[in-house]
Amino acid sequence: FPNVTSLQDLSIGLSNVSTIQAGAFRGLGCLWRLSLADNRISRLEPDTFHGLERLGYLYLNKNAISTIAWSAFRGLPSLSNLQISENKLTAVPVEALLQPGALKIAYLKQNLITTIHSNVMRLLQQNEHLQV
Repeated sequence: FPNVTSLQDLSIGLSNVSTIQAGAFRGLGCLWRLSLADNRISRLEPDTFHGLERLGYLYLNKNAISTIAWSAFRGLPSLSNLQISENKLTAVPVEALLQPGALKIAYLKQNLITTIHSNVMRLLQQNEHLQV
């Protein structure tokens, strides 16, 4: 996204996006809200959102996400609201969700989560609202 350095809100929904390449959002340092809802994304690779230091809201609802790398959200110090509802996660990705230190709200409802591991308590200490 060259020459759009002041963009604050980006919505790419209902677009059949299936893959997000590392560095795809490079140059969008002012981005505050990103919605990738209603696509076909199946996994989040390491550093997927690297460089989005001002990003506060990330919407990934209604995709096919089954795998989230532990470092997928690394480098998002302002991320406070993350929505990953209606995907195919089978476990709460605790290590990934601990990366954004400002995260206060995380929605993971309507996934395929069958087990909640004991390390979820670490998330509860950090978050104000966790919905599984």
